[in-house]
Amino acid sequence: MRNPGLFSWVFGALMLGVVTVHADSLTIIVDRSTDNSELYVAGPADTLLALFDVDPSVVPTRDGVVDYDAFSLGTWGIGDALLKHTRVTFNKEQAGFEAMSFMLHPAEDALPMQTPLDANIAIGICSALSSTERYRLNDMTGYVGYFSPQSSAASAIEVVLPAVSQSSLNVTIIDYAQNASSTVVQQFKPGETIRFVISPPARHGALVVSFSLFVLASLLASLWVTIQPHVAEKRLKPLFVKSHRFEDRRASGP
Repeated sequence: MRNPGLFSWVFGALMLGVVTVHADSLTIIVDRSTDNSELYVAGPADTLLALFDVDPSVVPTRDGVVDYDAFSLGTWGIGDALLKHTRVTFNKEQAGFEAMSFMLHPAEDALPMQTPLDANIAIGICSALSSTERYRLNDMTGYVGYFSPQSSAASAIEVVLPAVSQSSLNVTIIDYAQNASSTVVQQFKPGETIRFVISPPARHGALVVSFSLFVLASLLASLWVTIQPHVAEKRLKPLFVKSHRFEDRRASGP
């Protein structure tokens, strides 16, 4: 397992609501920061390998079932194979992702996939090791995580998969940035190129500043409308009094 310091082992998070990744669906989580970027993908194992144009033999098996013992040697090679023919760019420049870990979990016991913490746990533990039951690849859900030293905090992220879906496909994209998240679901028809662009996050700070300036300007305008008559009266009253005194002097003569 590569970059183990990135993984969280807070198993209490497993008590969160479980989101099962259904057939013909993928879930993608993007975690942006000003220093680096992380990308996580989950889906039915056979669908995942097919869409990323990877030969299923990349996953070690024994007598037709997944060989979890071989996973102890590290699984980032499987993750790198998944990304080999996939294009991921930040503002049209190579994103520089490399795999941290790849993991399989029984589809009947799929782990949560809603937050980066969920994804870190899913790629960092092996729930099947505690069971004597062994599973075939098409009975598994695959999870893979990638790390890039490049920031994508202000980037448009484009992802293009190398293969097309043989059936309808739903891709759920969860974008984490600036302590907020957004979720978009894109649907693809059979045979359609699987390409999507995750837009740069909204500049919440700039919006807050603009709104604050607007509110301040509105308050000042309202205040000016309120005090303007009093200012005019204060300034014009001495002139009015002075004018009347001048007229009174003219009327009374020398």
